[in-house]
Amino acid sequence: MGINVPLFYIVPVERFCRELGPALGVNLAEFEFPAYFNFFIQKKRCTLIVDSEDAERNIRRVFGETLLGPAQFRRKENIISFQEEDFAPDFPREAIPDFYKELKHFRVMPDGKELEIETLLNFTLFEGPVESRGHEHLGVPPVGEDTDSADDSHIPEMSDFSRVKLCGELICGFIFIRISQSFINLMSIHFSHLIDRVERAVLYPPAASPEEIANKTCKRVEVFKVPGSGEYILHDIDENNIIVGKGNFSGNLRVSASMGVNGWGDLNEGELNEGEGNIISNNNSLKRRSTGSEGSVPRNIAPPTFHPPSFGVTVLGNSHGFDKSGSVSGYVLWINGRGVMIDPPPYSSATLEREGIRPRTIVGIILTHCHADHDAGAFQKVLTGAPVVVITTPTIYKSFIRKYAALSALSPALLRHSHRHKPAIIGMPLRFQGATFHFTYTLHSIPCVGFRVDWRGRSMVFTGDHFNSPEGIGKLQEQVSRCTL
Repeated sequence: MGINVPLFYIVPVERFCRELGPALGVNLAEFEFPAYFNFFIQKKRCTLIVDSEDAERNIRRVFGETLLGPAQFRRKENIISFQEEDFAPDFPREAIPDFYKELKHFRVMPDGKELEIETLLNFTLFEGPVESRGHEHLGVPPVGEDTDSADDSHIPEMSDFSRVKLCGELICGFIFIRISQSFINLMSIHFSHLIDRVERAVLYPPAASPEEIANKTCKRVEVFKVPGSGEYILHDIDENNIIVGKGNFSGNLRVSASMGVNGWGDLNEGELNEGEGNIISNNNSLKRRSTGSEGSVPRNIAPPTFHPPSFGVTVLGNSHGFDKSGSVSGYVLWINGRGVMIDPPPYSSATLEREGIRPRTIVGIILTHCHADHDAGAFQKVLTGAPVVVITTPTIYKSFIRKYAALSALSPALLRHSHRHKPAIIGMPLRFQGATFHFTYTLHSIPCVGFRVDWRGRSMVFTGDHFNSPEGIGKLQEQVSRCTL
C-alpha cells in the first residue's frame, strides 16, 4: 500500500467479510503481522481499539493460537509435550517433538522474559455515551471560536490519510482501510448535536504519564463512533487540549472482485468504481484504469486458458508477511489434473480466476500452520465454492478451527461442516488423488508441518516454515545434550 505500518488500529465490528463474492471469508481485521512487525522490528506495542470486551476476548484467542501456540502445550501443570493422535502408533517415540519445550524456546525473549499477548498488544475500549461522562473530558475548539456554531470549518480537515497520526505514529482503521473520498464536515451537521449519543475512545502517546493523561497535558486523539452510520470521527488534540485537526473515515470495506494476491496494483490510489471501471482517487478525480496493471483483472480481457499438469506446481505467491509489496507464499500442487492448494493466500479465489484456473479443479487444501500469512486464504476457500478437503494434523486443524471461530463468531461445528478434514498423521503415508504424502513436523514457533509427495516415480518436497539456522539448531542440540548428562 505504500504506507508505514500503523501503531494504532480501530477494530471493525465485522472482522471478516460476510458478503457473497470473491471476498467472502476474507479477514478484515488482520493484526498478526502488524503486531509482529511493530514489536520485533520497531520494538513498539500496537494499540487496538475494540467496541466490546467480547471483541477483545476473541482477538486474544486468535493471538493465543498464533503467537503462543495451542494452550495444551503451555500448561504450567500436567504438561503435555505432544498429542498422540498426531503420530502413527509405530512412530519412534524418540523422534516425536517436544512442543512444550520447542514453543517455549521461541517465546523466551533475549531478556529472559516469556512473550505474552500483552507484550505485543494494548487494548482500548470505546466508552459511552459521552453524556454519561460529561463534556469536560473532551478536547475543545480553538479559543475564541463559538463552540455552539453550526460551522466548525475553522478546524483543519485531515484530508490526507498520512496525517492522521498520534505523536508521529500512523493510525489505521484496519489494514485495508480507505479514507472517505471527501471529508464531509462532521456528517454535515455540527458535532455538538451528536456528541451526547456517541461512544468515544482516546489514544494517548505510549510515553504519556498518568499525570499527563489525567490533566490532559499531552497530545491525544479522540475517536468517536457515529451512531448508525459505520463512520468514525477523529479529533487531533494538542497538549493544550485544543482540537487542531479532524477527519472521518468509514468502518466498512468494499473489496473489489478483481482483488488478487499480488496486491492492490493500481487500486492503491483509490477504490474501484465497479460500475464504470475507473479509479476514484482521494481527491475525487477519475483515473482510467490501466489494462496492464499487475494484480488485477482488466474487465475487457478474458482470463487465460489453463490446462492443469499431471504433476506440477502453480505459484500464487512467494513472499512473506512482512513484505508490503509482495504476495505471501501460496501454491497449487497439481496431481492427476486436480489441484491441492498449499497455504492459500488471501484473495486466492480471485487469483485463481485471473490465472484461468477453474475453482472446481481445486479439491483440497494442505494447511501447514496457523500464521495469518499461511492460513488466511484457507478460511476463505472453505467458505466458498465446492467443498474441499483440508489436510493437516489434528493439532493444527483444531487450532485453525479455534482461531477462525473466534475471528468470525461462527460456531466451530458450523466451520467443520463446511469442509472435510483428512488427518495428516506423522509416520503414516497418506493417499490422496493417486499420490502418497509423507508429513513431518518442522521446528517453528507454533506447530507446523512439511511434506514429501510421491506420484508415479516423481516426488516433490515442501519444507514449510522452519527454523533455518544451522548455528541456532546446533546451540539447541548442545543445550539438550547438557540437560541429558
